[in-house]
Amino acid sequence: MSDAAETDEADRPSAHRFATAHVLVCEDDARAHLFGVLRESAAEHGARRVTLDELLGSSSVVVLAAALTPETRGMLDARRLALMEDGAYLVNVARGGIIEMDALLAELRSGRLTAALDVTDPLEPLPADHELRGLPNVYLTPHVAAGGVEVRAAMGAEAVEEVVRFFRGEPPRNRVTREMLARMT
Repeated sequence: MSDAAETDEADRPSAHRFATAHVLVCEDDARAHLFGVLRESAAEHGARRVTLDELLGSSSVVVLAAALTPETRGMLDARRLALMEDGAYLVNVARGGIIEMDALLAELRSGRLTAALDVTDPLEPLPADHELRGLPNVYLTPHVAAGGVEVRAAMGAEAVEEVVRFFRGEPPRNRVTREMLARMT
């Protein structure tokens, strides 16, 4: 193995580094009451509920999974990103607009954080010459949630079943109201 390969291997994240994991759940969002099951089962599954600032300041890996709403747009700004531990990993599988791009770029340029992103904002997909593509501490993946053949087939079958239910005069199983639609991303 070459010296370069050994260095690359040493710099990669490993399961050993994250051998002790704690699940922290942040429910700062005003709509958190909608996720009552999460609240009730957090302690049962060994998770602890904390504020977003506490979560950011005490986690070596932060995974974002939130809807993009007026309340969450820019939620991870320069102040909040600065709360993250040196060497922490930020994984965004939610929406790009949750993180302020300029603040994220500043942290990534410094080398203090590593990011794995399958979403970006305001540009998605990123242009070929975008700075994120050249940073060694950034992992970019295409945003193809539910892209597998099996998932697509299941989605199609569910849609057909909803149409059948409609023509039988039955209520939809997966009803989306105007209010719900206005809050979805």
